[in-house]
Parts: sequence; structure tokens; C-alpha cells
Amino acid sequence: MKTGIVDGKPRPDAAYCISGGFNIGVAATLCVVARFLIFLPDWRWGRNMVNISSIYPNNAGCRFDFDYYLKTHLPMSIDRLSSAKGFNGVSVERGVRIESLDIDSAYVAMCHYYFASFEDFLAAFLPHAEERQGDVIHYTDIVPVIQISRIEIAQWPTD
Repeated sequence: MKTGIVDGKPRPDAAYCISGGFNIGVAATLCVVARFLIFLPDWRWGRNMVNISSIYPNNAGCRFDFDYYLKTHLPMSIDRLSSAKGFNGVSVERGVRIESLDIDSAYVAMCHYYFASFEDFLAAFLPHAEERQGDVIHYTDIVPVIQISRIEIAQWPTD
């Protein structure tokens, strides 16, 4: 069975990696399972949606400067990506420690960008990739895990 990219398009049964031809600073590579790129309409919003997540593992002795990340890096990233076609939103999660149970979160932080399609994300991300990825060293020494997901169900309460 053939895998990978055929005629410039990902095959649904293929796994492939992209780097976009840019220096990503901490040597992370966007690894994509192409079958996630077959989008189904989201039932709540009536549109397709994907989630591109940067997930920062809670490694022993790691450094993550939330002040810089939340006040400098994310505003810059949101400014660059939010005006792009297909941008639907962004969320950031901070891992917490439960002292009473001596439980650490597996991840220090997770950032989720929501786009109508992976192609829309790439069109928004690649022109600013060098700038955004070059800024990573200012807030962390963690190599992020990049997760590309299709939103299957999402529901938040409405006021």
C-alpha cells in the first residue's frame, strides 16, 4: 500500500511529517496522521474544525515561564494567526499539581488553536513560523509535542 503524499495531497491512510522548511527553534516537527485531515462538519457550529495543539511535557527540571508565555508570546501568536482565514479560536491550559495527593500533571501547558481546516492553519502559521518558533527559547526548554486533531464533539454552556 502506498503511504505519504500523493499528487501533493495526503493520503487518508498515510502518516507523514512536515517541517515547512523553517527553523523551529527547539527541533519539534509537526507530525500529522493524514486520516485526521478528513473533516466532518462540527454539529454545534455547522462548520469543520481542527485543533492544532502544542503540548509541553512536565519533564524533570524543565523550565516554562508562564509570565512571558501569556503576556508576550501568546499575544504575538494570536495577533499573527487570528486574522487568518479559518481561525476559530485559541485556548491555553496550565497543568496543576494536586499537593494533597502528591500528583503532578503530565503536562506543564497546552495551547490549542482551532481552525476550519489544517490547510487554513498552515496558511496562517507558515508565514510567521520562524518568528513564532524563534521565540520559544524565551519561555521554555521543553520540546513540545504537536497534536493535530479533528473536533468530533464540542459543547460549552451558553448564557
